[in-house]
Amino acid sequence: MKKVLLSMTAAIVLGSTVMAGGDVAPAPMVPADSWSGFYIGAEGGMGGFSFSSGGYNTIGNFNNTGDFNELNGFYGLSIGFKQNEKFRYDLTWHHYKQKAFVTNSFRPPTPTFFYRGTLKVDTLLLNLYYTFATIGQTEIYGGIGMGVTHVHVKHNDYVVGTDDSDNVFTWMLETGLNYHINNSWTIYSGIRFVDPRKANMKMKLNGTTVDAGNYTLNLKSKEAFIGLRFRF
Repeated sequence: MKKVLLSMTAAIVLGSTVMAGGDVAPAPMVPADSWSGFYIGAEGGMGGFSFSSGGYNTIGNFNNTGDFNELNGFYGLSIGFKQNEKFRYDLTWHHYKQKAFVTNSFRPPTPTFFYRGTLKVDTLLLNLYYTFATIGQTEIYGGIGMGVTHVHVKHNDYVVGTDDSDNVFTWMLETGLNYHINNSWTIYSGIRFVDPRKANMKMKLNGTTVDAGNYTLNLKSKEAFIGLRFRF
């Protein structure tokens, strides 16, 4: 009887141990400001580039004029490194959806021709971010960046036109919030201002190689975004 009781006791202890071992507690959350390492991210948003047009039409002997302002969607990818609780760096690429636009091809107030075309924009920026404050799993941050914007414009006014690209120096300012969902995933959102230098496109007389002047775009983008990052 004594041996039976000892055997039952041992079985109960062993069973309890196995059950406890099967109920593994989740890993504790790492404080938002305490980790360092690499991450990748993806985001989307609204904003897109508006612009003021310029340049000179040598066939008509007049300055190009007109503004174009319209919200547009974009998406982007990033790869980065968080150095410590304050600083992180990343390389970001953004693609802005193609825009159809119309600007003046004859000096207002009575333009008789219009440039009708499309605008494509991609940016590649190297950025530095600083965390101003951490509240629980939420970080408040700001960032600056610089890089290059690739601009492609295709338009014509039935007399002259362009199908040209330009790569221009670009800088940006950003501020937003990071919220650490768990030890691997972070959701973030914010606002950003992107300012490329003026892009310059060569124009030709339609159907020929005759130079017809140039078309410039003074681009700006004010955008809001939301994204997700994975750290590893």
